[in-house]
Amino acid sequence: MPMKQELRPASATARAPASIGNVGVGFDVLGLAFGAAHDRVTAVREARPGVRLGEVTGLVSALPAEVDRNTALAAAQALLDAAGAEFGVRLDIDKGVPLAAGMGGSAASAVAAAAAVNALLPEPLPTEALLPFAIEGERVSSDPPPWDNVIAALFGGLVLCAREQAPVLIRRLPVPAGLVALLLHPEVQVETRAARNLLSAEVPMRTAVEHSRKLAAFVAGCAAGYLALVRAGLEDLLVEPQRAHLLP
Repeated sequence: MPMKQELRPASATARAPASIGNVGVGFDVLGLAFGAAHDRVTAVREARPGVRLGEVTGLVSALPAEVDRNTALAAAQALLDAAGAEFGVRLDIDKGVPLAAGMGGSAASAVAAAAAVNALLPEPLPTEALLPFAIEGERVSSDPPPWDNVIAALFGGLVLCAREQAPVLIRRLPVPAGLVALLLHPEVQVETRAARNLLSAEVPMRTAVEHSRKLAAFVAGCAAGYLALVRAGLEDLLVEPQRAHLLP
């Protein structure tokens, strides 16, 4: 009797949440996901190899169709290449997270695309194994790619990236009871790459020390549920002063 082969679905849909990077003073270190908005990506199996853009709906009516200009397509292509897939995919993208709004719109698309394509593979990967492919997608928005929005969109909650080099070290942090985050979204568009280009490559030693002190206070406060420490770690001395003029 021939062995039965497990059939994978012809299509799969995944969604990923909006997120805030640089939480507190955790520039490129801390990300926070929130459920107010999501990107939804449907991956449809195709016989032709490669990745192509399908229907675009939601907050935008068009997105770049080139793999190297679209975070979702780039993440999907990276995963298919690594898996040695013998099929291609069409990605239908429903954008619920605005772009260039500081809400992790590019990361949400990359994570949702990686998750949807993963469901089509003969042997789907565990969630944590999707990180490098989502990061490759995020590289489209900025190179080197920031991790904070990606880890938040992939793992959910408040997430700390302690080490980017292999072996990667990522940890979800508890959010202290009674702590509420308010999201203010001014009608201003700022692309990730442009915002990062404003930052100085060097900082004074004293600023680095004070920034480290505040980051340690914020992380310790979250871990211990001690709001006074969280509050002590909210003043950004490193990044916000350099980019304050971008917001009204």
